Amino acid sequence: MQGYRIEVPNGTYDLILSFAEIFEIIDGPDQRVFDVSVEGEAVISDLDIFAKVGSKVALTESIAGVVVEDGELSIEFTPRTESPIIFQIRTVPNIGNPRWFC
Repeated sequence: MQGYRIEVPNGTYDLILSFAEIFEIIDGPDQRVFDVSVEGEAVISDLDIFAKVGSKVALTESIAGVVVEDGELSIEFTPRTESPIIFQIRTVPNIGNPRWFC
């Protein structure tokens, strides 16, 4: 998996990305490591789900204030070790009041 392209109206968005390490062959840290970029900017470097939360546990990362100017939100994954994995991508229009945002 290299990434996702999501058609959205131009504007500012908050992203909620959910990850989990569910594969039995990944049984320790440093076995799946990858970077995440949004709209061409690195937002997460050296993500190692197992090192952060272990196996079969959800990991949620939030990215606030992503500006889309071309009608397409791009999320790219760069593998360091093994292939990247993601389970959910939520896009929420940023209306300038981040109090609800995790």
